Amino acid sequence: SSDSGVPFREPMSGAPGGQTCAGVTPVYTILHISTGIQAPSAFSADSFSSIWSQINSGALNNTVNPGSCIDNGAALQWDLTVPAGGSATIQAATSFGDIPAVIQQPAVIAPAPALGLTGLASLALALLALSGLALRRK
Repeated sequence: SSDSGVPFREPMSGAPGGQTCAGVTPVYTILHISTGIQAPSAFSADSFSSIWSQINSGALNNTVNPGSCIDNGAALQWDLTVPAGGSATIQAATSFGDIPAVIQQPAVIAPAPALGLTGLASLALALLALSGLALRRK
C-alpha cells in the first residue's frame, strides 16, 4: 500500500485527484468530484505540500502537476460571497477506486444580471405599459 500517486484530472467532470503509481496494485483513482449545482471556482492536483500551500494562500492554481509518482494531493475551491445572515450550499464527494460511472460535466452557473437604477426604471415602465395594454383589451 502506498500514499504516493500521480496527480490526475478526470477529463469529463474536471475532477482533480490522483492515480496509483506505475506498478502499484490494486490500481485505483481518488477524485474530488463536485456534485452540486455550484461549480468550483478552481482546482489543483499536485504534491501534498503544494496543495496545502495553495490552500494556505487562498487560491488554487488550476493546474495538474505532470510529475511522476509523488506524495500527491488534490483540492477544489469555491469562491462565494455569503451575506451576513445568508447561506450557501456547495456539494462534493470523494471517490476511491474505479472512476464512477455517474461522473458528468459540472454545472456552470451564470450570475443573474444586475439592474441599476436606470434598468429598474425601464423595467417598471415596460411593466406599466404592458399592464395598460392588457387593461385596454378588456
